[in-house]
Amino acid sequence: MQDINYIGEHLLPGRLGHFLLILAFVSAILSSVAYYFATRRREKEDESLKWKRIGRSAFIVQGLAVFSAIGTIFYMMVNKYYEYDYVWSHVADYLPLKYLFPAFWEGQQGSFLLWIFWHVILGFVLIRVGRKWETSTLTVLSTVQVFLISMILGIYFLPEFRLGVTPFNLLRESDGMTGLPIFTNANYLAMIEGKGLNPLLQNYWMIIHPPTLFLGFASVTIPFCYAIAGFWTKNYSEWLKPVLPWTLFSGAILGTGIVMGGAWAYEALSFGGYWAWDPVENASLVPWLILIGGIHTNLVARSTGHSIKGTFLFYSLAFFFVLYSTFLTRSGILGDSSVHAFTEMGLELQLILFMVVFILLPGALYLKRRKEVQEPEKEESISSREFWMFIGSLVLLFSSGLIIFTTSLPVLNKLIDAWGSIIGQDLTSWHKASPADPIAHYNKYQIWIALLIGLLSGVSQFLIYKGSRWSEKKSAFAKNMAFSGGASLIFTILLNFWIKSDSAIYLTLIFSAVFAVVSNLHYFVSFLKLRMKAAASVLSHMGFGIMILGVLASGINKNYISNNAFAMRGIFSDNDDRLHKNVYLVKGEPLFMGGFLATYVSDTMVGHERVYNIKFDRLAEDDQTIRESFELNPYLTYNAEKTEMVNPNPSTKRYLTKDIFTHITAAPSRHISLESAQEEDQNLDYQTITLKLGDTIQLDGKYISLLNVLTDPVHKDYQREDGDIVFGAEVMVWDSIHTAKVVRPVLAIKQQRYIYSYFDDYDDLGVRVRLGEEGIHRLYPDEQALSYETYRQQLGDVFYFDDYKITLTGFDKEPLNPGYIPQEGDIAVAAIMQIEDPEGALFTAKPIFLIRDNRTFMVKDFIPKIGLTLRFASIDPSTELLDLMVAKSNVQQIDFPLEVALNAPREDFIVLEAIEFPGINLFWLGTTLMMGGMLLGMARRWRRDL
Repeated sequence: MQDINYIGEHLLPGRLGHFLLILAFVSAILSSVAYYFATRRREKEDESLKWKRIGRSAFIVQGLAVFSAIGTIFYMMVNKYYEYDYVWSHVADYLPLKYLFPAFWEGQQGSFLLWIFWHVILGFVLIRVGRKWETSTLTVLSTVQVFLISMILGIYFLPEFRLGVTPFNLLRESDGMTGLPIFTNANYLAMIEGKGLNPLLQNYWMIIHPPTLFLGFASVTIPFCYAIAGFWTKNYSEWLKPVLPWTLFSGAILGTGIVMGGAWAYEALSFGGYWAWDPVENASLVPWLILIGGIHTNLVARSTGHSIKGTFLFYSLAFFFVLYSTFLTRSGILGDSSVHAFTEMGLELQLILFMVVFILLPGALYLKRRKEVQEPEKEESISSREFWMFIGSLVLLFSSGLIIFTTSLPVLNKLIDAWGSIIGQDLTSWHKASPADPIAHYNKYQIWIALLIGLLSGVSQFLIYKGSRWSEKKSAFAKNMAFSGGASLIFTILLNFWIKSDSAIYLTLIFSAVFAVVSNLHYFVSFLKLRMKAAASVLSHMGFGIMILGVLASGINKNYISNNAFAMRGIFSDNDDRLHKNVYLVKGEPLFMGGFLATYVSDTMVGHERVYNIKFDRLAEDDQTIRESFELNPYLTYNAEKTEMVNPNPSTKRYLTKDIFTHITAAPSRHISLESAQEEDQNLDYQTITLKLGDTIQLDGKYISLLNVLTDPVHKDYQREDGDIVFGAEVMVWDSIHTAKVVRPVLAIKQQRYIYSYFDDYDDLGVRVRLGEEGIHRLYPDEQALSYETYRQQLGDVFYFDDYKITLTGFDKEPLNPGYIPQEGDIAVAAIMQIEDPEGALFTAKPIFLIRDNRTFMVKDFIPKIGLTLRFASIDPSTELLDLMVAKSNVQQIDFPLEVALNAPREDFIVLEAIEFPGINLFWLGTTLMMGGMLLGMARRWRRDL
């Protein structure tokens, strides 16, 4: 096959980027090996120092290569280099600059690079503060980097084996693209445009949530590095002190990333909440829960010497489940069960190897060293703080196990299938189905976990490490428990007047959450004397209790205010769940619902979003007086082509004590997708009629009158582009009962070949009107049928054609005309002509004189209202005289074809769901306090422990 010299490709950035990734990979290997020998030779100081310098230099080179590779990708994305698969897949011309960041980490390669980037940053910090732990921890971190960078190398070792998938792959060489006919065209770049960013990710939370979450994932690696380093170098207790600030940082950042994901779901998705127990959500929650358990065993180990081995295992498991969550997300195994999962990219074997290595490494090290770990011979006393802290850690581990088991059912089914293929049997009947209602399934078990954690976080604060002087302290402990328990019981009773639960388990959980808040507040006031520096655990435990109260208040008291069963009966059947949850709103018609008058005011296309304006008037108890008015704007997001709705997005009214959450659950077919609108339209019974301007016809008791023809029409579904040939009509529709309404259908020809018809409706009558395609040919007269008169004029001259006064008022050197599509090298000028008809009405025409490729062309302008066609025939530069041509056609005598359907469904409605979430801000406040407490603990220990 003959080589093709492609036009416009920029190959240098791709080659540079690929080189940078290879450099980063090799540098990571060198760094890992050098740091390994520096650790092994630590008894020989000079030799160890040499290896350390090599390792540090290699790690820095790796970091610089990673930064440069990321910069190269952003350079390609900013410049829209669609010859690269990664740019083509995630960027489009219309994409705002701020969304290049979500576009970067939308794909697998970008998110891997984000993870690698944070490892580099954390590695640089370790180099700075690690001291004696630098060589051993950086050995582990560099090894992790080797595996991660291998995921994006894209190097073939054998024809059938590729190590990773590079973001610098050319589109024409990427999987599924090779050999496509378009790539036989050397100028294929002029024929393609980017696919763009998933509309769901075009949200400001997607700018900050993924980097925070991946910083959390990356930070989990650091406690793991310290755990391996401690057992590897046989410093079994020394590592516990420097690792704690890192672990607190990791817990705070990963937790914040998870909460940000909940905030994104609440603001961008329409399921009505912030946590849906989605498999990928679960996969990020599990390592965080295990990490929190590790923080508590770490505190126990530092204070008592117990739980050193437990801390090692907790940190190792936390890191492993970060890798496992990566496998679930990136292997494609969750593609049908999670909105967060990536599509399959062929990395399954690499991901499995990644997990296997980093479960075998700590496992083997633990088995080898466990007997050397010195722990107190005396078991923890049941009256000691460490005993109950360890129990709490086990409860968190148990919670993680329950979550990850159900989340992993798709993996289990794959393993069953694999085993069946080995033994030659079909084991499909052994498959375990994921729960039909995941929220109810997970809540059923996790509610007991939350209850236990709430009680433990309140009780353990008043206990002492090692249970010392218990006989002296137990009386005071009993008094503190009595005070906290009694106060909690009173507050539980009072709170339940608001939450209104009659469930024993919910009441117990409310008590547990209140107890966590009250007992920690009591401890903060009575024992810590309001010293904020020592209040890290108090803040986090209180935050947990407040968070649980927010979950209960917003969950139990969740109220569908979009409820008017009397008005909706007949629209929704009695057994339709929507009868008591949704309302059907007709544009401009207020409807009473849940203490409000709701009015669907309008909808507008803004970019790739259809934004609805819904007015809410809160009524007083007499249902007459309006106490409050506000507007909400839920919207539908469309795909890049604007042909299909991909997600309904909510809009929320926020109060201090509650939220009102709204979203669209149903809309007219033309709001949903072009295909469904066309299918609906094809099923209508259209009648074709022809009318002259001013004519009226009666169809089945409905009157249709053609008022006007427009060449610059406006339609809510039509966006004009250069080169469009378009016309519209004003058609009046009425009957003996309903008042007259003017509908405005539009017909457009795009790129001089594609015809688009935009109908308009009189919904109350069920009448839909569209323009017949023949109309555009009848409106624009045949040139052969026109008789032109030529006038030679100068700027400012006035001449008369029939009864029309025509003035040459100026020139336009950047003309716009439906018949003119600008090309590079054009010399085009339009004559601006003002036309006054006998009644004094003014019109403007702009015929164009065009020079293209040394040839002259005329682009006419037509004014259908008066039937004039004007041409700019020539210009004499020496005399500044122009030849202008004018012809007239009788528009009044043209029969315009209209297509009318009398059975059209309504197009001016929406179905709205509005939910009131009381106390939801308690959830956000509680999670903020939890993460803030960990950051406070980190800040307190950072200078002291590192």
